[in-house]
Amino acid sequence: MKTQKGGRRNVLALTGAAAFFAVVVKLAIDAINSKRNDPKKKGLRGSTVRVNLSASDILKLADRVIANSKAVHNAVASVPLDKVTYTNVILPLEELEAYQFPLVQSCIFPKFVSTSEEARKASAEAERRIDAHVLVCSQREDVYRVVKAFAAKGEWMNLESKRYAQSMVRDFERNGMNLTLTKREELQRLRAQIDELSMQYIQNLNDDNSFLLFDHSELLGLPLEFLKSLDKSENNKYKISLRSHHVSALLDLCKVGLTRRVVARAYGRRCEANLPILEKLVQLRHKSARLLGYTNYADFVTDRRMAMSSSKVFEFLEEISASLNDLATKELTLLKDIKKKEEGEIPFGIEDLPFYVKKAEEEQFDLDFEVVKQYFPVSLVQSGIFKVCQDLFGLRFEKVSDAEVWHTDVEVYSVFDLNSTDLIGHFYLDMYTREGKYGHTCVVPLQNGSLINGSRQIPVALLVTQFKKEVGDDPVLLRFLEVLKLFHEFGHVVHYMCNRASYAKFSGLRLDADFVEIPAQVLENWCYEPASMKLISGFHQDITKPISDDVCRSLKRWRCSFSALKLKQEILYCLFDQIIHSTENVDIIGLFKHLHPKVMLGLPMLEGTNPASSFPSSAIGCEGACYGHIWSQVFAADIYASKFRDDIFNQYTSMQFRNKVLAPGGSKEPIELLSDFLGREPSIQAFVDSNGNLSIIPATQTCSARGHICWFCMLVNVLMWLKVIRCNGTSLFPIHRRGGVARSLEELICAFAIVGHDGAFHQYSMTVVVFHLQLAKLREVHLRPTPTTIAEEEETSDMIKQILSKVSRKQSRFSKNQESLGTQNPNLTCSSSKRNDLAGGNSRKLSNSDISAPLNPKFNLDNINARNDGHVSVSYESLPSFRDVPSSEKQNLFIKKVIMCFVIFDFTNTTKNLKEKEIKRQTLLELVGFVASSNVKFTESVMQEFVKMISANLFRELTPQPRDCKISESYDLEEEEPSTDPSWPHLQIVYELLIRFIASPEADAKIAKKFIDHYFVLKLLDLFDSEDPREREYLKTILHRVYGKFMVHRPFIRKSINNIFYRFVLETEKHNGIAELLEILGSIVNGFALPLKEEHKLFLSRALIPLHKPKSLLMYHQQLSYCITQFVEKDCRLADMVIRGLLKYWPVTNSSKEIMFLGELEEVLEATQQPQFHRCMVPLFKQIARCLNSLHFQVAERAIFFWNNGHIESLIRQNRKVILPIIFPALERNGRYHWNQAVHSLTLNVRKIFFDLDPELFNECLLNFQEEEVKEEKIQSRRESTWKHLEEIAADKASSNEAVLVN
Repeated sequence: MKTQKGGRRNVLALTGAAAFFAVVVKLAIDAINSKRNDPKKKGLRGSTVRVNLSASDILKLADRVIANSKAVHNAVASVPLDKVTYTNVILPLEELEAYQFPLVQSCIFPKFVSTSEEARKASAEAERRIDAHVLVCSQREDVYRVVKAFAAKGEWMNLESKRYAQSMVRDFERNGMNLTLTKREELQRLRAQIDELSMQYIQNLNDDNSFLLFDHSELLGLPLEFLKSLDKSENNKYKISLRSHHVSALLDLCKVGLTRRVVARAYGRRCEANLPILEKLVQLRHKSARLLGYTNYADFVTDRRMAMSSSKVFEFLEEISASLNDLATKELTLLKDIKKKEEGEIPFGIEDLPFYVKKAEEEQFDLDFEVVKQYFPVSLVQSGIFKVCQDLFGLRFEKVSDAEVWHTDVEVYSVFDLNSTDLIGHFYLDMYTREGKYGHTCVVPLQNGSLINGSRQIPVALLVTQFKKEVGDDPVLLRFLEVLKLFHEFGHVVHYMCNRASYAKFSGLRLDADFVEIPAQVLENWCYEPASMKLISGFHQDITKPISDDVCRSLKRWRCSFSALKLKQEILYCLFDQIIHSTENVDIIGLFKHLHPKVMLGLPMLEGTNPASSFPSSAIGCEGACYGHIWSQVFAADIYASKFRDDIFNQYTSMQFRNKVLAPGGSKEPIELLSDFLGREPSIQAFVDSNGNLSIIPATQTCSARGHICWFCMLVNVLMWLKVIRCNGTSLFPIHRRGGVARSLEELICAFAIVGHDGAFHQYSMTVVVFHLQLAKLREVHLRPTPTTIAEEEETSDMIKQILSKVSRKQSRFSKNQESLGTQNPNLTCSSSKRNDLAGGNSRKLSNSDISAPLNPKFNLDNINARNDGHVSVSYESLPSFRDVPSSEKQNLFIKKVIMCFVIFDFTNTTKNLKEKEIKRQTLLELVGFVASSNVKFTESVMQEFVKMISANLFRELTPQPRDCKISESYDLEEEEPSTDPSWPHLQIVYELLIRFIASPEADAKIAKKFIDHYFVLKLLDLFDSEDPREREYLKTILHRVYGKFMVHRPFIRKSINNIFYRFVLETEKHNGIAELLEILGSIVNGFALPLKEEHKLFLSRALIPLHKPKSLLMYHQQLSYCITQFVEKDCRLADMVIRGLLKYWPVTNSSKEIMFLGELEEVLEATQQPQFHRCMVPLFKQIARCLNSLHFQVAERAIFFWNNGHIESLIRQNRKVILPIIFPALERNGRYHWNQAVHSLTLNVRKIFFDLDPELFNECLLNFQEEEVKEEKIQSRRESTWKHLEEIAADKASSNEAVLVN
């Protein structure tokens, strides 16, 4: 939740702070605070936020802010309309907003967190004064006229400045500044009445103290603790107040159906006086919307949101509702069946929904949330969330120990970009509850990011939570929903930090209300994935024991349990809200009675209730926009399913998300941001699928593992079809379901079903053996085989083997990034699932939770006598665990364990040294945990041995698959199975160990660079040619960290990568790691300072652009295109070089490659300015003309789509006199002869654009084309007559041998 008030949603949205005035205010406040603040405390670099202001200082600062704002607005209003410029109109207002916002927030945020009651009261008063001033500023007609005059001139600095100016004009006009004085006064009067009625509606709800009385027998099922908390009447009955906390508890837990019905009816008919208030409110809102030129109030609300119109919201809600009907019907049927068993034939009512949903969930899930809570100590959750966000988005959080704060519980963190090491923001964490503190979890923006006159102001945020502080030695444990909420709100903090918009208005969290929740909703998904949950969980008494995979899976399914019915209820209220705000004179009670059974699958509204009388969202806050929560859920699900679900720690995807979705902020339309990231427009299908796939409804399923065929279902169908296993004529497994309770083979089937649905499906050879053993046992016990059934079984057995062998070959597609099956036991130090993760090739990163406890055998260092051929000549036994030795001995033990891991085993022989291999693996895991705990002191000698051990384990000769070194055009990435190193179970842990070492604050870069040297970097780069994508993923992460930590190596790393590219392009055209290297370079290029160095430009021209030449471009084009675009966005002067480079390597016969070139060319042109475009437009549009005439319709279509891009079309318009003559023949031929109807239609649209733009030029080009056609016809006619003449001469002399001479 972000703190927003109805009248203050855009605090100083139209005001800001002129640089000069802001500096004056800043100096004044500095002078005040310098007398009072603790001299030992330091301010945050780049922050002008003031903390610990006294009550009087808050009011003084508020008055100064208001005076400064008035001065700037007066100065802007005084500009003559014929002399308006960006410098004297837009810039002062933007500077005001950017520089003054942190001062405004310095006045306002103390009311949420200050320990002083006087300061909180002064803060509330300051907010009132500033709100009143903002309202006055938003209604200044003189400022509006000046801003609109500038907007009308169209002299934009860039597209973002255009959006900013137009946004300001729209803000003024939505406040009625474009209306006549009479209508403006009427609008203000209407809004005053609306505010008064809204507050009256809420006040009625707050004043309602009604309650019901029940005796103990009527409250069966409610916990004793809850009953003890209730007040009692004189006759000793319990008082149930009609407040949400009492009503929701009773509807969830009370076993007495009549009690639930009575309470639900009373709760639904509260505050009947609110019905006429709501009707009057809606009438006034429609009237105010019509004054502003809108058809209805819903259109007014959605006009500035992502939805754009109320009709689109209706379409969205109805489509979601219809798509949920089947699943919701199954859910409702299940609940009705449960009630029938419990209460007989009593009809199921809407009041029964919460109770039976909870009951069904308890039966379906083995989830005890009090037990789950034990795995979420707040400190571990916090560090885990930090770890996830740092790894995903290339950030580094550093605690500021001596910053000035308002309470000792408050922590301050600085945020750095991991690659460039630049400071990008700060955030405060105020996590524990205390008296006077704001009672909800939220993010408060304190300073918005902006870029003015080349100087960037960094963002500063405050995250407020309400966790109870630990008492004594008891740690603070979080409920799962608190973990989820914290992750969600920290997602807002990350969004705030990553926002790189130039204008403060588009920075921070003041974004499109339909869009702002989407990034945080996306991040919530990491709370349900085992790989990420292991990073944020650990049993509070032993944090090395994370939450089990089974619990993670249960939580994931619990998340979607009865989701269709729950969402249907939300859709019901959203539709009601939209209808009353898009249609006038609606019967509110009748509307609810009509909608309820239609949406809720026939369930009628509870008789006698009036839900509209207690629906505060329609009265204030979300009026006309209640759909926003569902909207953000749907599009967040699409993003996660499309980009993250298969690899939640994919750094390339997450950096794309940061750069394309988080960074632009409000500088672009949200739909444009999402479409750019997804490569298409957002869809609702992923949301529907995510709820349906995880439904708890136990019905017959035709299942799929994320879009692939479920091979087990195929197997079951084959067996059923052949009637192999039958008992008294009845199939033993008529249903394939997740939670089967059958015996014998049915249990095996259910186990397989779980594997198939959850995407594991590993170790098929063992599966076949187990299946046949079970089959044989079942036949022996139950069946009387005949020769016919035995023959059928043998035939089926062969078929099973064929199917499973096929599955095994495709295993990597099904099992990618999934958790292997295994017994989860929190008391085991290294569960079988973790061993399967390593042995099975799971590519997830190891977490602290994967660190195992010591093995029992004792290890004597003197007994080691090993050779690097993998043979251990004496004994190889485990050393004591770190926790079994005193702290003084841990350093020596660490060195011994490192030396012990020098031994390299032969993994090609799976039967050799099994015990020793396991001991080494466990030792490596212990080293990971010890390094991660920061207990190790990396002295120079320790580093030397450590790096030697890493080198001995990782650096090896790669053995590529035998295939032609040049990848043919028919090369299929899907069919090619990468070879994997058999020693991967050890290699993965070594890689994880190296990551922890590089990230460790104990590893001093000045010392470590002696051993992480050029040779080490070169050997790392050599490993990028590994065919195992899991290894390349680790290498990518490591090289990122090395580049960030060892600045001295940065030029050498860039040069070495250059050499790999040169060798790839000029010699081999074979390398497996080009995509990963380009991904690393994308981050590096993103951090290049301006102006670009000459070496960087040479790298672009000599290394990156030639990478378009190899036939295997498809493997890495996405990453290459990102790097190229980064260069052009940093320096638009490079556009000419890039475009000419693309034209140089333009494919001649490869249409799919040509489509990729056109896509990249569009991205480059978006960042191209007029001078660069002018230099290259002639050869560029000659090539585009050839593409327009391509017989491959997708190539022609892609070329025509350039005219859909506003910036490119603008460039073309300005240079039409040169461009149209070049492309006109291609357009004319397409319009006449192209075989594809879509290309034909699009071409005619482009022709019309040119004709409407410049009819004279168009007609001139048409005339020239017709003249050229006539000339070509003459030439063709002459050519044909010459050939005809030759044929006649040849025919005349065919009988003779006489030579033919033609003049």
